[in-house]
Amino acid sequence: MNRVAFFVRAWGAFAAFAFQRFRSLGGAVTLAGVLVALSFNGCASSGSSRSRDSAPVSGTVEQLHLLVTAVALDMDGKPGPDGFGARVYASSRKASEAAPITRGRLEMVMYDGTVKPAEMAAAKPLQTWVFEPKQLRALIQRTSIGAGYRFALAWGDHKPTQNRVTIIARHLSENGAEVVSAPGIVPLITN
Repeated sequence: MNRVAFFVRAWGAFAAFAFQRFRSLGGAVTLAGVLVALSFNGCASSGSSRSRDSAPVSGTVEQLHLLVTAVALDMDGKPGPDGFGARVYASSRKASEAAPITRGRLEMVMYDGTVKPAEMAAAKPLQTWVFEPKQLRALIQRTSIGAGYRFALAWGDHKPTQNRVTIIARHLSENGAEVVSAPGIVPLITN
């Protein structure tokens, strides 16, 4: 297991434990703030200790790792949630760290409600955001586990009707190959 997969699994386990521990609305809102701050606070290193053989292979995407905010966000200052935050890391078996996406395109896809992986093919997305490599360069962040992308996405007129949304990240290569992340669920907490 590479460092990206380990980090994503550890983060998911921590978030699930913490959310169960702080079930009350006040606790959930406080926890959400802490988790948002932690999930968007990347670690950077000034140097690299990896060898040439383990350097990230730019553009090669075999897996996508998606981290989403613990709750939907109020991005416009008006009452109620209207977006979410996410981080995406692309990895391959050829590298120990997440690598930049330099070819193909990355899509962030939002579904209304909870959609299970087996239901994805038949489900209709509520909204899809498309990012070409040139756009991704502005969103890249170097962290201790490699290159990652940070997103703050508002759904605008595509407002969900259910109390949560399902998010996936999808990479489409130039030759038509598709890599899809595991889904992330974002609850919509309204006051």
